[in-house]
Amino acid sequence: MCKSILPPLVFLLLAVFPRICFGAACIDGKDYFPSKVSPSYSKNWQISYHNSYKLLTVFSSSQYQYALKACDDAPVPSDAVVLSVPIDSVASTETTFVGYVSVINQANSLSAVMNTSFLCDPALRVRADDGLIATLCLLSGGYCTYTVNSAVLNEKQVDVVLTDSYTASSISEGAANGEHSSVPIVIQETTESHPLGRAEWLKAVAALYNLEATANSEFDGIARRYADANRAAMSASGRPSVMVNSPANYTAFESHSWDATDLTWYAAGPQSYIVRLIKDAGATYAFEAAFAGMNTTGLASFPFSTSTLATYATAADVWINTDFYPALESATVAQVAQRDGAAYSAYKSVQCSAVVPRDGLTNSYGFVAFFESGVVQPDVVLWELVRIFHPNWATLPFTYYFPLRPSTKPSDVSCYADTSAPSSGDSGLSGGEIAGIVIGCAAAVALIIGGAMFFVGYRRGYAAIPSGPAPRTSLDVMALIIALPPARARPCLSCTALTPGGDFEPECVPPPSTPLVSSSTPAACPSMWRGRARKLVAALLAPPHIAGVAMAMRVPVSAHGHRARLAWTGQWTRLGA
Repeated sequence: MCKSILPPLVFLLLAVFPRICFGAACIDGKDYFPSKVSPSYSKNWQISYHNSYKLLTVFSSSQYQYALKACDDAPVPSDAVVLSVPIDSVASTETTFVGYVSVINQANSLSAVMNTSFLCDPALRVRADDGLIATLCLLSGGYCTYTVNSAVLNEKQVDVVLTDSYTASSISEGAANGEHSSVPIVIQETTESHPLGRAEWLKAVAALYNLEATANSEFDGIARRYADANRAAMSASGRPSVMVNSPANYTAFESHSWDATDLTWYAAGPQSYIVRLIKDAGATYAFEAAFAGMNTTGLASFPFSTSTLATYATAADVWINTDFYPALESATVAQVAQRDGAAYSAYKSVQCSAVVPRDGLTNSYGFVAFFESGVVQPDVVLWELVRIFHPNWATLPFTYYFPLRPSTKPSDVSCYADTSAPSSGDSGLSGGEIAGIVIGCAAAVALIIGGAMFFVGYRRGYAAIPSGPAPRTSLDVMALIIALPPARARPCLSCTALTPGGDFEPECVPPPSTPLVSSSTPAACPSMWRGRARKLVAALLAPPHIAGVAMAMRVPVSAHGHRARLAWTGQWTRLGA
């Protein structure tokens, strides 16, 4: 008995031992990544596929290359950071990156974030409260120092840290010193000017999980809905002037205090993604003229004194991304006007109650979800902006934005109002959605008509189907009913259906040697059309409908293992009642 067991056991050990000790070897010529991604809007990452590994390149102030290998002996470039995929555990130093992981349904792989207080997703908050997601930064005096705690990476056995280029160097240094084994992956979504370009970084993150197919599906939906919102905005007639952000003393803010004096207004650059959102939502940027003569090729916000922007701010129709209060339930536009003693009461947007912070969705700590999931859902953000600027063109509820409660409007102020609306003939749907509805309605009508014709035909005596184990000719019956005149005439058929074993089906008569009947010999017509209601229903519900069409067209097809061909005689045989 031992001799009979030993050889298989030795063979098993020889097969498994190399894989345990040395990993899985690559199979020559095998494409390990059948699904692939590529950026359409993003400008700062690329990916190429090489059967056993994929090369992810991130463009920043420096260029980063990551060889994501599927098997151990993949011929990866020597100058790339090497990582085995798919990964199991990830950490994130930015809340935006959390959104990328969540949208591809990998939130359970999130092991650490810079500060768990920032998390807004209810499911992630539960995981953080249960200790499954740890705070990544070192704390000092109760505040996050934004320095990565290597002990957390070690404890959580984190494979990858999604981070920016600034933090990546310190993480790499910790790995080189043996403090942890995590690999930093640089994500540079802030360098993208197009909102869809920022969202498309989800594809790069998905490549770490080998979830390219999921990423493509998710992003295609985002891009389609974004285009729908943009189309609605461009159809509206109004073009309001919109300003963003609000002045603050950022030096005081960084020192965890507040000072209402020496306020600086960081205005979004004309090439920034928020300005692109404003324009795609059918509005104009109120501060654009303030940048005249400035070098604004970058995407960063630019500092201005409040007095410099006063002229533009006073005339703006709408004020968004104000983010005045952590809890907006008690805020009104009148309270905004008194903020820090600033002269906001002169602003048209304040007078017209057109002040809209992006604090619509917050967690219990007052942190907003816009920075966690808004970047990866620009379609939702754009639809909300369309509703703000053109109320009649969008009716979805607000998620990220939260219009403040209005105050009494001065009688001498003329407020912006877009009264345009979709015409009765404008469904607001995309071409694909309209086509889907038309096709669906046509299919439903055809089903109803076809069912009625079957019923009428059956009642008249010539709607039946051939007997036999495989209901394969339901559409032949429909074609017969449609083609025949109402005189109960029907064609004689010759069936050459061959079973897998080579014998003719006993129900399939006559065999090929039997001559086709003519109209002069009606009695010789084989009884191939025998009617029973239960078989008619079975035929309607059976999968091989397409096979029936093919057989009616004299095309050889496979149906339930049979090769079959029905040949029309081309002659009509009148039958009795």
